[in-house]
Amino acid sequence: MNPLTTPISIDYMKSTKASPQKTRKIRLEIEKLMSLGCDRVALLDLIANPPADGINMGAWHNASVIALKTESAMADVLSHRLPPDCTAGHWVYSVGAVAGGDETVRGSGLPQQYREAQPTVGFPISEAQRTELNGAIVDILSRVSPPYFLPAVYMNCRICKRIHHARSESCPLTIKRFSTGPRLE
Repeated sequence: MNPLTTPISIDYMKSTKASPQKTRKIRLEIEKLMSLGCDRVALLDLIANPPADGINMGAWHNASVIALKTESAMADVLSHRLPPDCTAGHWVYSVGAVAGGDETVRGSGLPQQYREAQPTVGFPISEAQRTELNGAIVDILSRVSPPYFLPAVYMNCRICKRIHHARSESCPLTIKRFSTGPRLE
């Protein structure tokens, strides 16, 4: 794909989560997090892109151009992802992929902040609930090894029922799934 000549349109994108049902589901998930008593909540939209090629740094340039074009093509969908009065933050990470390796070492792009997270209001919790929530978070994260590289991506693995690094060798089924490259669902 030549990112300088190929138009990128939302019509050719998979899994934009633009339907009213998907938007409603995303908004309900955000509301659930807010009702848990989190101080601030944010949505991270990841946009996976096909690998780009090129000579030397041209590959990274092409990957960046593709990432920018897909993010621009998604602009209308992203602007309606959360309701205007929502206090949740919104970040978008259009990951530029470079052929020949995974995005942790052969990728481009940075998460972009679309909306800053405001303090969660309307979902007050007691001090006892806050203490319990913080204790549960510390307990969960204490069982996960610290990251060895950035960005640190953790997942709640539905296959092995544990939280671990997205590329952790502790779950071979997950490794196989991620090693095939970006997957749009």
